[in-house]
Amino acid sequence: MKTKILVEIAVMSLLVFLLDLLSHLIPIPGTHDGISLYMLPIFLMSFKHGVKVGIYTGLSSSVLFFLFGHYHTFVWVQFMLDYILALSVIAVSGIYSKKVRSCDCNCEERNSYIIKGVFIGSLLKLVFNSISVLLFIEMYLDTEHNPNLFHHLLETDQIIFSIIYSSIIVVPAAILTTIVLVKSFSKYGNKLLGL
Repeated sequence: MKTKILVEIAVMSLLVFLLDLLSHLIPIPGTHDGISLYMLPIFLMSFKHGVKVGIYTGLSSSVLFFLFGHYHTFVWVQFMLDYILALSVIAVSGIYSKKVRSCDCNCEERNSYIIKGVFIGSLLKLVFNSISVLLFIEMYLDTEHNPNLFHHLLETDQIIFSIIYSSIIVVPAAILTTIVLVKSFSKYGNKLLGL
């Protein structure tokens, strides 16, 4: 892999970490996360270089979360699901890399590729985050004595609760990321990717 790409991966991974840190300043009620653009750098790397480089960006981001102790898990399986896998699967959006890069500045078609890419990457991330929440509920949460906004749902259907809880975090981030990417590409075109 070229040195320039490795430097890009390092810079974008750091940006993922910093954007996630900023999101915790104003958390979403009932969660420890806030609405964030932390997925944006991984999507950019995936659209610019493809799936493989996007995966490396997600993996190196998860290393930063681990090294700085900025993660919210109780067991290593949760860390694998929430950070290593969930950040890496975002890179699947890179399947649209060639189509995004081939559009000129005023290409309306590019928006559909960006939206599809963010949707697929975010959906896969949501799956891994939901499995992690379900694992946490089954291993650690006392659903009978836990006063929570979703108390009744926790007692009746933990799978639905896991999906809803994860959606509260992932969906707003995906929507915000999509808006920023579409508007930025519309304005700057391939200059946004450094092409």
